[in-house]
Amino acid sequence: MRGMVAGLILFLALPISGPVEPFELLRTLAQALAEDPAVSPAQDLASEPHEEDGELDIVEKAEELAVPNEEEVLSEKTTGAAAVEAEASLPDAQAGADLGPDNQIPLIRNEMVERGLQFWQSPRIRPVFARWLGRTSRYFPLVHDILERHGLPRELAAVALIESGLYYAAVSRASATGPWQFIRGTAQRYGLKVDFWVDERRDIARATEAAAEHLSDLYVEWDDWYLAFAAYNAGTGAIERAVRKTGTRDFFELASGRALSRETRMYVPKILAAALILQDPAKYGFGDVDFQPPLEWEEVEVPGMADLRAAARAVSISPEAMQELNPELRYWCSPPYRERYRLRVPKGSAARFFENYHPEVRDHRTTFARHRLQSGETLSHLALAYHTSVDAIMAANGISNPRRIRAGKLLLVPVQPCGNPAPGAKTAQNTSKEKKSR
Repeated sequence: MRGMVAGLILFLALPISGPVEPFELLRTLAQALAEDPAVSPAQDLASEPHEEDGELDIVEKAEELAVPNEEEVLSEKTTGAAAVEAEASLPDAQAGADLGPDNQIPLIRNEMVERGLQFWQSPRIRPVFARWLGRTSRYFPLVHDILERHGLPRELAAVALIESGLYYAAVSRASATGPWQFIRGTAQRYGLKVDFWVDERRDIARATEAAAEHLSDLYVEWDDWYLAFAAYNAGTGAIERAVRKTGTRDFFELASGRALSRETRMYVPKILAAALILQDPAKYGFGDVDFQPPLEWEEVEVPGMADLRAAARAVSISPEAMQELNPELRYWCSPPYRERYRLRVPKGSAARFFENYHPEVRDHRTTFARHRLQSGETLSHLALAYHTSVDAIMAANGISNPRRIRAGKLLLVPVQPCGNPAPGAKTAQNTSKEKKSR
């Protein structure tokens, strides 16, 4: 127990909403640590009800109807210009959604792609897809820059569009998360941090970097973008089995039989259909899209456990706007295990932030002890010495397996509840259920 009582006590301002039993909140949060963080709706900022959650539900239900009973959705009459594909072009103000003239991925038009077009144009889906298109001007400039830096076609941005509607908090039934719908293992393989405090799958910039590497690897493996898309959806193993079974590497030949799942058979056509619509939304009946301004930011350095609400007040934006800028943060604070954290604020507001950022000290505040683990000590020893719990220590440090920690590791030991989440209990559901490869 040597050195047990030696720790720098840090008082950090985090308001507690209502009475909380000691460590009850952290025990609940720590229990979720063994699972994917996205399936803990009651403890996560992104679990607050959002309009986008309903959008994803609508598309998911329509997909369930459309597969295998696609005729029910696709036979509905499309509206206005969508039915005749009027040869209109985008106004200059809406050019942010255009993928550009250099199609590096062949956007073929066959029966399956036509069905994909009809799906996005159908009365049930069109209003949702129009809102998704409205977000392309907000996020695609960044996405395109990253894809081009990796030498990849800009059309790949359509994958994120149909995966999540570009909604950073989208979560599938398989716990795939974020704009590119990564599962935890794939995300970590491509360098994304996923722990109790941070989930970089939600960060459009970092997730796009990872998606660019992942899609590059899939293309190198298959030498065909359509098969790479199919592998992104179903996993490489599923595509390998389908190719062995049929003897063909032509996606549409594979899709003509039952070698692929119903979802994967329509996944690639829906990407191609979305890419076609992105080239000229008005031509396909989406001339009334409300395009959003680009998301732009600069970074400031803050201490660990910095309160995001205080940061939002410093630059006169809403907490929700601060959350959109920093979607990787799962709670109303920067991670406590990072002494400094680079926080995003609106472009041009860094000077104002430093003038106005004064974290408030409240009656209910989180107390941490910094403790360097000594040889022979265990988390149980620390919990006893600091009158806390093993679960609370694991949660504060993002530890999933206490047997893997070694002497010399610097730990944060919480001695009051921390990580107070925003209220809400609804989890966003994504449009795709089969996220085995991400």
